[in-house]
Amino acid sequence: MPKPPILLTLLLACDPLPAEQAAPAPAPSAHPSVLLVVLDTVRADRLSTYGAPRLTDPGLAQLAAEGVVFADTTSPASWTWPAHASLFTGEAPWIHGAHTRSEPGPEAGLTRDITALRSDLPTLAERLSAAGYRTRAISQNVWLHPALGLTRGFQQVDIVQSCPDLLEATQRASLPQDRGPELIFVNIMLAHAPWHVAPAPWLAGVPERLAAADRPAWIAPFHVADPPALDLYRPITPGGKSGFAAYMSGEMELGPADLDLVTDLYDGGVAAADYCMRRALGPWRATHPDGIVMVVSDHGEYLGENRLLEHGQTLGQPVLGVPFVLSAPGRIPAGLRIDRPVQLQDAPGTLLDLLGLPPLGRSLMPLVRGEAWEDRPIQAAAWHSAEPARSIGGPFLYDWKSWREGNDVLLMRSDGAVQLYDIKADPRMERDLAASRPERVAELQAHAAGQFPEATTAPAVAIPPDVAEALRSIGYIGEAPPAP
Repeated sequence: MPKPPILLTLLLACDPLPAEQAAPAPAPSAHPSVLLVVLDTVRADRLSTYGAPRLTDPGLAQLAAEGVVFADTTSPASWTWPAHASLFTGEAPWIHGAHTRSEPGPEAGLTRDITALRSDLPTLAERLSAAGYRTRAISQNVWLHPALGLTRGFQQVDIVQSCPDLLEATQRASLPQDRGPELIFVNIMLAHAPWHVAPAPWLAGVPERLAAADRPAWIAPFHVADPPALDLYRPITPGGKSGFAAYMSGEMELGPADLDLVTDLYDGGVAAADYCMRRALGPWRATHPDGIVMVVSDHGEYLGENRLLEHGQTLGQPVLGVPFVLSAPGRIPAGLRIDRPVQLQDAPGTLLDLLGLPPLGRSLMPLVRGEAWEDRPIQAAAWHSAEPARSIGGPFLYDWKSWREGNDVLLMRSDGAVQLYDIKADPRMERDLAASRPERVAELQAHAAGQFPEATTAPAVAIPPDVAEALRSIGYIGEAPPAP
């Protein structure tokens, strides 16, 4: 979804928020409000909170100092729809049913190869609504449109375009704690492509470089002048493949300097998302001093690893490793960092457990409290989709499953091929060890057998034409075919 110039104006005009003064922790209320933030498309390893050398996330770092950081969190999916369904239900995609179906569907803007969330699964918003919470969702990501069904249980859902719109909606939604508890869910989509030039210090001079007469030739089809941006969803030639598809299929080359530019632009989007989150969090915390804040991402982004860009339909640490920060003044200790591997779908159970309500899925509160904890295998899955399979091929021709024990990650392809990676030694997952460690491959395959049960054959999601057009603008749906 294109970002209007007002975002850049806001970022340039506003000074950074002053450092918050230390204050005594408020007495925790029996029913605290909750702010759940998704920094859409933010991979953990591009955040200073997770060890990145560039300070892209001062807001998240400050929040992490107040609470707990889950330092090793894996999303069960590599794109918005299944990942958010897991965040809302506590279930993996092969259980909740909301993912891509491998057989193609009509592409006229009304239906696609996207399957619906199971109607019999309770959601976080439904649980909190039943407990007396007001529930509201505010999202820059149109996949959260109420017509599509993922936000079931939210009493109001607003789809907004810009950070200022999101801030205004969040402020309107927030009521003083004495008016009753609330759950506000916010999706901030500023790190998602197309990549706009944020006013980050490392992007000084980039607008001029993108427009210069001597710029690299590959930039020309994707350059947006106002506001300055690089949009690889555009076709490389009229009627041809998008820039993303052209690079991943080998039809367009990007050298190290070109990928460095892509990474710099992506980091700028991460910084813009962090800034927007911090501007939303300040006023909310002023009226909810004992409120619970949880910040996660749905998935990350490829930045050239294994000749991949963007995200979806494949699995790898760059798209599965996500941030997970929880702050709950008076309820959990500050400055805690947990290195044990956890999953994104553990988030709703953790929130409900913290609120004293029956959890959905697994709760991480035993880890926070230092209690006994059983590590479980880390799982993820991706289903191929007709259009990427046609335009890119290669890894996009297959369904994928990921099974991790310790630092060993086994990727299993739907044609029977496997790959093995050590993500501690190779966090970008660029060195396949399957040929040199056949015994470990066989062991992990045996453990993973039968552990991805498809619990449902879900119907396709009906996508209204206006929603389809918004999804088309961010690359999720191709151009609609001509009318017969």
